Amino acid sequence: MDADPGVISSPQHGQPPVTSLDKADGEAYACTGRDRICARAEAYTRARWRKEATMQLSALADEFLLDCRARRLSPRTIAWYRSNLRYFLGWLAGEGVPDRLASFTLQQARRYSHALAERSALQATFVSGGKKHGVHAMIETDRPLSANTVSGYLRTLKVFSRWLAAEEQGYLERHLLAGLRLPKRPQTHKEPLTPAEMERLLADYDLRRPGGVRDFTILLTYLGTGLRATELTALHLDDVHLVEGYLRVRSGKGNKTRAVNLPPEVARAMARYRQHYRPATVDPHLFVTSAGTPLTYNAIGQLLTRAKRASGIGRVHAHLLRHSFSVAALAGGMDLMTLKETLGHADIKTTSIYLNMSEQQLIAQQRKVNPVAGLTLPKAVRKKAAG
Repeated sequence: MDADPGVISSPQHGQPPVTSLDKADGEAYACTGRDRICARAEAYTRARWRKEATMQLSALADEFLLDCRARRLSPRTIAWYRSNLRYFLGWLAGEGVPDRLASFTLQQARRYSHALAERSALQATFVSGGKKHGVHAMIETDRPLSANTVSGYLRTLKVFSRWLAAEEQGYLERHLLAGLRLPKRPQTHKEPLTPAEMERLLADYDLRRPGGVRDFTILLTYLGTGLRATELTALHLDDVHLVEGYLRVRSGKGNKTRAVNLPPEVARAMARYRQHYRPATVDPHLFVTSAGTPLTYNAIGQLLTRAKRASGIGRVHAHLLRHSFSVAALAGGMDLMTLKETLGHADIKTTSIYLNMSEQQLIAQQRKVNPVAGLTLPKAVRKKAAG
């Protein structure tokens, strides 16, 4: 395998690279003015090599995660980085690669990418009953990891590499993994929920019970605002402006703040929940449990699982609701830049994926145009005259 360009090579493990300073016969190297500059550069290279050879990669990963917390990245993003880096470090250890910064190379990252492509996907399965929720285990399947999953593992490494090379850290001279290619992700068409499916999803909630009112309001908020699950659970009472008709979303990705329109139907459902069915608690979160504690991300997942089962719509998940809102907003006349700000996207390229219409909308638009309508065609295929 070709050596990684930009990685200092060494003839023997644990020894610095041989340079022009090391003469085979041990004689002193005569330095002119230009040679002295070369010697200083080579001495700097030697010092950097020794630094990379001694610094623990796992310790730098911990420092990276602490910096992510200091920059107030979302807890889910940090947990995702931690899990992916832990798996990478475990893979290095399994390959017998030392826990050193010098081991973090493009060549190793490419080997890791190949290993991920050959890995089987895991699936959670219920194995025994427990006190409350039972016990689950992860078992291997015969399916390979999806391209999206592999991309997620590798994107974490690229972010880590960029951080190591940043001026504030300076652990690497440059972003070593800039040239690491991610697997091509399949361009699948995700069909949004139809109005009839949305109605089925919202049906059968007992709006006389606190739990039913809360869950109904959460689903309606999802469909009416396009919030992320983490943003929805982070809403505080003072973030909800019912009279003015908007939400102040303070917990978006990157700790950004934005205003999101509150449709009248959602505002009425929120007012009813807050005034009559929300448990009395000092907790400032809008959506709380029956015990008055904040609703968690996992609780939202359980809510959607119940909704999926009750409605019979097997493809329901958190992002599908956000996707359905986005497609409906564009179909209703919202421009792409407004949708970008509404969803809290940093890049408009992310928002552009919602330009795909539903199949019904696509066919309806296509039927407005008929290039062969004015052609003189054989009688057998001509449109019959109204008689």
